[in-house]
Amino acid sequence: MKKILFAAAFILLAGCLIVPPENKYELFSYLPSEGANSAVWVDAKEEGFSELSSLLGVVMGGAKLKELKGGRFAVVGYEDGGSAGVIQLKTDMGVGELVGMLPYGETNFTNETKWINGVEVTLLYSQYDRDKENPLCMWRDGEWLSFLFCQRGYKGVGGLYEDGNKMRCDKVLEQRYDTKKAEELLSESSGMRNKFSPTGKLFGEGMAYVQNQSVYVSVFGDESADYGVMISKGGSKGTNLCYKESSTKSAEVVRRGDKEACVKEYEGSSYPLMALSRMNFIYAERRVGDYSVVVAAYPKEEKTAVRSSVENIIFGIEMGGEEGRWTDKMSLTVKVYERVGSQSIPVADAKVELYTYRVYEYTDVIADAIDGAGSRKLVRTGYTNDDGVVKFENLEVSSYTVEASKKGYAKGTDYVYPGEMNSSIRLERIGPIVVTVKESGGAPISEAMVGLYNRTESYQYELIRTAYTNETGVVNFGILEVDNGKVVVSKEGYNNYTTYISASSRNITAYLTRKQYYNYTGQPFTVTVRSYDASGGLNNVEEAKVSLYNKTSSGYVLAMVNYTDSNGVARFGGGNIGDGRIDVEKVGYRNYSMEFYYHNSRNMMIYLTPMDWNQTYRYNKTLAPAENCGGNFTVRIWPSEAPTATCRGSSGVMPATGENSADWFNYGGCGGWKSYNVTPGSQVMIHAYTDSCDGCTLWHINYYLHDHYNSSWHNVGYVDGPDEKGATYDFCYTPKGDMISIEAETGFYVQVFKK
Repeated sequence: MKKILFAAAFILLAGCLIVPPENKYELFSYLPSEGANSAVWVDAKEEGFSELSSLLGVVMGGAKLKELKGGRFAVVGYEDGGSAGVIQLKTDMGVGELVGMLPYGETNFTNETKWINGVEVTLLYSQYDRDKENPLCMWRDGEWLSFLFCQRGYKGVGGLYEDGNKMRCDKVLEQRYDTKKAEELLSESSGMRNKFSPTGKLFGEGMAYVQNQSVYVSVFGDESADYGVMISKGGSKGTNLCYKESSTKSAEVVRRGDKEACVKEYEGSSYPLMALSRMNFIYAERRVGDYSVVVAAYPKEEKTAVRSSVENIIFGIEMGGEEGRWTDKMSLTVKVYERVGSQSIPVADAKVELYTYRVYEYTDVIADAIDGAGSRKLVRTGYTNDDGVVKFENLEVSSYTVEASKKGYAKGTDYVYPGEMNSSIRLERIGPIVVTVKESGGAPISEAMVGLYNRTESYQYELIRTAYTNETGVVNFGILEVDNGKVVVSKEGYNNYTTYISASSRNITAYLTRKQYYNYTGQPFTVTVRSYDASGGLNNVEEAKVSLYNKTSSGYVLAMVNYTDSNGVARFGGGNIGDGRIDVEKVGYRNYSMEFYYHNSRNMMIYLTPMDWNQTYRYNKTLAPAENCGGNFTVRIWPSEAPTATCRGSSGVMPATGENSADWFNYGGCGGWKSYNVTPGSQVMIHAYTDSCDGCTLWHINYYLHDHYNSSWHNVGYVDGPDEKGATYDFCYTPKGDMISIEAETGFYVQVFKK
């Protein structure tokens, strides 16, 4: 409840402050001053509430605001993190009626009555305050309805936290307090008040001293606009950048004599539940010495005249100090270091590169592909000095990827956003890449082939070295500039092993398991061909042509041809076939090809996909533009649409959509496409991978990517991934619409992730 009252108070501070009573510190006499380190003061009157009510309309309590004839608000913060505040509202509403305006009304609170110094006080307890330790006190004093609340603080003791000041509002009300501490805290803000004289109808004033920052606010208006002026001293002032953001219509530096201000015009959204968000604001800011001066205006009529008034107001405020200057260019200081023990040591002569990305606009997909949309571009290159620092000046205000590299170190990356001025990148020294290959029992395996791959900027893996283990099962590739790569280990008679390497993972131990084979050479074949229909029903495919090939030293040689019967079965004599291939054809279905080996069973089940499930061949194969994958993609997005309701896999029947659904294409009746609900403008990662087992068929990563925006589907392009077993391929894309579709040309597995 206290949070609700705080929120209400700051709404008053933002939109309807008024002239205080003569003794503006009187409210602080209700609040203890010992240990106080911050203070906020607000005073509001009927005109301010009426103005805010007219802006809000009937939503968010706008109609009820008209019943408030005035308000005062004071809060004190304490050194232990606690706070206490008093609110006085000038209204005819009773306690019960006012509480009923809060979310959930009276149902979430219990109350009791207590007399304090001759005044009847209602103590209101939240449903969560079962021990009745921290009530909200409410009482009426003539035409004013008053509230007093206390927020408990916490202080650290020996690394732990214990309750701080356990103030209760009823105990606080038993006496009155000295206001000198509040006057002292707000003295700087009070002095700012004398620097500004509002015009038109004055809605009010407010003062605050919080976290070593003093603030003075004045709100006023006339028939053409409502205005807010804020003068502050201390605290963070932010950058001196004046530039057009996504939410601004314009931004420019305006000068009068030696004075300078950044003036922006904002165009709000059309969020239907809050009329305020539709406002078109004019915003101006000046920096003078230690002071920051801000003027904001909501034009009710012609904007040009209001903008002129904003400029007159901000340049008419006289503050002491040097005039701050604005720029539409940003500077960036990059520090590169390494850790040695517990110390950070600068890395000199490190190469630092700045990259930027083109932001997608809602343009034609083909034009995007031609222009290279989404591809990163090198902006600047520099080298660190002896302190590990390099500075880039006069940059366009934008988001940048910062990469630091030096021979003997793994590459480091950081991301900076508009207005950020500093970047820090840690480099790690890289050691030799050593791979030890053993059997599961620990015996070394010699003559195992070890392939070392490096990941390219397009997130594909490129083979850079091949070596064979020595008699102790070891391959030492030495120190290589491989930041993100993989190692693939293979040897005849063993299952392949794949693992990934990074700067911190370069000593690899690979345990190979022996293949357990039964030789089926010469035994007869039984090939059963089936297909799933759109409803998930399983049907035999009759009269499908099944071709059986024998693998020889010169390639595959056709050995036998047969056709499936009414049960979808084609039978062959065994011949002398060990390794080979089976091709299945039927008009109206996608062709199917599967390799087999001497150790695979001769009873084979094949599922065909109807042609009308997958129309990929109508597209040309213009490659989809690749993007750099930025950030951590940890949240799985499950498919929302697919051509069938279910799929069949090794674990049985699975759903084709929704959580824990099948993640493959063109096998077991799963169909050739899947659609996913996404957030426009938020990058996703499409993680594709293939089977690693001999005789498995899902090992070709090739698909078309589509984006649904402007009420129709658009072909983004073709993704041509690896055609190999045990492969993975990550492709990142920033969707324009709220749905993407992956249309597989072949069989593989896919998972989609967001950040």
